[in-house]
Amino acid sequence: MKEGRTLYKNEIDLIREIPIYPEKLVEILKKEPLICKHISLDESIDESGFGVEMQWMTVNEQLEEMNEFYPGIIVSKYGYLPVGKCLEGSGNPYFIKEIDNELCLFRILHDLDENEIDQGVEFICLLKKIVGI
Repeated sequence: MKEGRTLYKNEIDLIREIPIYPEKLVEILKKEPLICKHISLDESIDESGFGVEMQWMTVNEQLEEMNEFYPGIIVSKYGYLPVGKCLEGSGNPYFIKEIDNELCLFRILHDLDENEIDQGVEFICLLKKIVGI
């Protein structure tokens, strides 16, 4: 498993300009070395049943996904923050959304149709199952 790192100071400044970035996630990334880390979840933790192989994005990669690539351009308008790159070859990125004060991890199909968002979003698990918060 590739080791991760915490947020750099300049990344914290960039994050402050992203309105959908949950403050709770900022605090986690200041302490937990998740950035650039390879994360594996087996099928028993992934509620979609597929398992997860992802690498946590840098803040610059998050901004690129939100502003230059699909599905990030579409789903960021709905509060989904890109956080992970697929390492399995599907190209389906991972996103965090805060729901009921919980940080939830989702896989979103890379070829998502904006008119069918519900069909292209897969709930994986609560973030606390990954980082033990």
